[in-house]
Amino acid sequence: MILSFNAKITDTAIFSRYSSTKKIINKNELFTCKKANFQNIDDLLVNIQKDTELMEKTLKFYGFFDAKVSHAIVNNKFKYVVKFFINEGQRYKISAISCNLDSKFILENNVNYQKYIGKNFNILYISQMEQKVINLLDDNGFPNAKISKIDIVNNPLKKNVSIKLICDRGEKQLFGETEITGLQNTNPQLIEKFITWKPGDTFSKKQIEFFKNKIAELGLFSDVSISEVKKNSKININIVLTEDKKYALEFGLKFTTSNNINYKNAGIKKLKGIITHVSWINSNLGKQMDRLILSAEGMPFYEKHKIINAITRNISPDYKFKVELLKNEFLMERYRCNYYAEQSQKWFNKYIKRGFVIGASLLQQQREKFNISYKLFIENYKLKTFSENTNDSNMFRFTNFEYTLDIDMRDNFIDPVKGMRSVFSITPEICLNKSSNILMIDITHAFYIPLFREFNIFVPWCRFKSILSKSSSLLPDDKMLYSGGPKSIRGYYIDFAGKVENDIPTGGKSVLELGIELRKKFNDTWGGCLFVEGARVCDNVVPTNGKFYNAYGFGIRYYSELGPIRVDIGFPFHKRRSIDSFAQISISLGHRF
Repeated sequence: MILSFNAKITDTAIFSRYSSTKKIINKNELFTCKKANFQNIDDLLVNIQKDTELMEKTLKFYGFFDAKVSHAIVNNKFKYVVKFFINEGQRYKISAISCNLDSKFILENNVNYQKYIGKNFNILYISQMEQKVINLLDDNGFPNAKISKIDIVNNPLKKNVSIKLICDRGEKQLFGETEITGLQNTNPQLIEKFITWKPGDTFSKKQIEFFKNKIAELGLFSDVSISEVKKNSKININIVLTEDKKYALEFGLKFTTSNNINYKNAGIKKLKGIITHVSWINSNLGKQMDRLILSAEGMPFYEKHKIINAITRNISPDYKFKVELLKNEFLMERYRCNYYAEQSQKWFNKYIKRGFVIGASLLQQQREKFNISYKLFIENYKLKTFSENTNDSNMFRFTNFEYTLDIDMRDNFIDPVKGMRSVFSITPEICLNKSSNILMIDITHAFYIPLFREFNIFVPWCRFKSILSKSSSLLPDDKMLYSGGPKSIRGYYIDFAGKVENDIPTGGKSVLELGIELRKKFNDTWGGCLFVEGARVCDNVVPTNGKFYNAYGFGIRYYSELGPIRVDIGFPFHKRRSIDSFAQISISLGHRF
């Protein structure tokens, strides 16, 4: 057959028995698509042969080792259409996986790559197995280990594949000497207590990462740099710390609706505006204290606001003044201590809270998997509650003791990929001037499950909060539990994922929140997420009945050095007329959980 090309444009079509094949084959990567104009038949046939080999190779990556690709060329007067016909054949399964490492060594370190046996072959599984073995060796003194060869043997009779990883461990490395530089005002013993290795121990990058995270948590250094210097079979560790300036003045502006909402004119209306923040820091005070922080922030506005229907109140803006003293070593150098005092005014949906708090907190140090913290504080405040007919004002004095157990099994506390985290908090609160004693319980749990690759993370989470008290009528409004907002159920105004009366959320004595989130990293800088979540606010101690308020949405992530900056857009499943908006947008730093 003789074809007259005359620089005509070709088109490409792919035919297969399975719709999933079209997802495997990227049509835009085919040569007959990228090069649209062909001058002669030989030029076209050469590119068709390239595409045939490319598709057969790609199908083998997904277990179709018997796949065959044929083609046909059709002239439809205006252009030539190249049709590819794919016969995938039967997909091979993984029958065996082995490695030249000692099997006992593999089992003792919980490298369970046998879980892939019986699954359909996928080239991505090879990458995951490689990474598991490399990470294992890296944590056991072989930082230069590499996979030198991968043998993939397919059995056409049994339609299965056996995989063997050939690993080159390299020379085993040990920790050498550790040198710390850059300290001028900080006690070196404070840093040395977080060094979990000594000369001669098996080298492990995981220990170095743990050390770096702990030093960052101290908040005393603007930069922590760790370099590794190989000397024979040992690796010396050089730690360079850059201390914060002894005196520092910080200030900034931020646009916010964080604790308040921009609601409809017919109901609650709160100014959204600019918060001004100023802080003065004195680091390294001496042996008694490590840091003094004086800070102030507030909205520089004063405005009349509609509260209920046509009732108008004069409400001064939010403000906060705070003094903090930080001590990193306390009580036999086992705890980090923080003393603080705060004078503030905040306007919420239902009330204005004005008063002061003084307290102290202890965080137990040197815990790799969990932290324990204790907090003792005294509150003295005036609570002005808005209702349709009244404008009540009451004074409250509380003495609170908070105990928190934080079990953190995540691989990274800033941007986790796998693991889990559970936070349990219990707080007895004794009211000194009224019969409003309560016991607050707060439990949060989240799993981090990598899917296919570590760029895809599935995160199911839940939170349970409850108040034990004699009567709901004795509870101050600021102690009631609410749900909704950027730190809770996205898609609802703050506190509005529950019952609302006269445009004001009623709250309850218990809250159950559930959600799932699928996170995906497009690259090292950008990512996104999809989420579905819901909450139930109940008047009982246990939220066993009541309506669930559900929301769904998506978000965008920018991964900065400080952590992910997230923009989330949430939508309520069932929008309540004159109460809920079509969507809620929130911007914040760091993952919610």
